[in-house]
Amino acid sequence: MHHGAYVISNRLPSKYSYWELIAAKGAQGPQGNQGIQGEIGPEGPQGIQGEQGIQGEQGIQGDQGPIGPEGPPGESAMELHNIVTVSSSGADFTDPIAAVASITDAAELNPYLVFIGPGEYILTEALPLKPWVTIAGSGPVLTILSGSISTDTDDATSAIVSAVDCHFGTLKDLGVRNYGGNIYSIGIFTTRSSSSLINVAVSATGGTTNNYGIYSISSPMIWMSNVVASTRGTAENGYGIFNTANTQAMMTEVRASSHGGTESYGVYNNASTATILRSTLYGLNGGIYTDSGMTTIIQSTIRNGASMPASLTCLNSDNGVDEELLKDCQLFE
Repeated sequence: MHHGAYVISNRLPSKYSYWELIAAKGAQGPQGNQGIQGEIGPEGPQGIQGEQGIQGEQGIQGDQGPIGPEGPPGESAMELHNIVTVSSSGADFTDPIAAVASITDAAELNPYLVFIGPGEYILTEALPLKPWVTIAGSGPVLTILSGSISTDTDDATSAIVSAVDCHFGTLKDLGVRNYGGNIYSIGIFTTRSSSSLINVAVSATGGTTNNYGIYSISSPMIWMSNVVASTRGTAENGYGIFNTANTQAMMTEVRASSHGGTESYGVYNNASTATILRSTLYGLNGGIYTDSGMTTIIQSTIRNGASMPASLTCLNSDNGVDEELLKDCQLFE
């Protein structure tokens, strides 16, 4: 105290010191009951999306739904016209001759196809070619026309296939076999016709006097492409291809041969014109005989020589043993 003023002391009037009071604090009491839960706070922001889990197993397929309404009809399929089929079953005909006879309106603007399925068809009369009709098989080995059609006349009555007054008829992809039995055996006979033979294998055997693979009389044009024509047997005469009486023939990639007969030639041209390209000709007496008319042979092989009283010209041809033929189809001296 100074100058007569009162000073109040801030000391606690206690008989215990400060440290003694702290040391005297008692043990903590038991925890009280949990208070009432407060209200839910506002939703926090969405967290980052986690990785996709493994796909579970596919569930059981559900029942099929009801059938929907029928759609509009589609366009009708293209129909094939002018095709006549031949087979042992399931075709329009079983007989090739009946199939060809059924065609009565073939024309340039209305051509027909007669398709003959695989198999051998035994004929008792010649199958006739018709104008603007193609007769086709499945190949010379698969489709075969055969028979023993043989008489004492050299015409269609002794042939397996005939073309008489037939222009723009075609025979293709077939085998033709005549087993003969009488004087004449002819594979294919043509007269007064302009027709085509394509990929055909024809043979004639069994004639007692004459075997002809292909025999053409007075035919304005016979086209042959990829044709095999052959004869065999002991008949007096055998010709792979025989052209006579002003026939004109165009032969490309032809194999014409005769393997029997006193007179045996691959090709015989009598008063006819022929052009032969990339072909092989063979006969016991010669590959070719021309007694009148004109024949030109190009890039071909003539085996056993050529006989040529008439005009015969060879270009780039040989004798089958790598010996080139002269222009007159003879060997160098």
